[in-house]
Amino acid sequence: MELEVNESYQIREKRKLGIQTVTDRGIQQVIAQVLTPMYEPQFEDTSYGFRSKRSAHNAIRKCQEYLNEG
Repeated sequence: MELEVNESYQIREKRKLGIQTVTDRGIQQVIAQVLTPMYEPQFEDTSYGFRSKRSAHNAIRKCQEYLNEG
């Protein structure tokens, strides 16, 4: 996929949109697998953002539990 850029300078330039390569994604996964066990214990139990096995849906369920408890 190509994107044609026509800026106020009247320069027409075509550049390809970057798509992650398989190698980049593999490196990201390796780094995440190394760092996650180091940082996961430091998060609070009430933290749900960007954590494995936790989502916004889990946070909403927990809020509903607190509301039901009174």
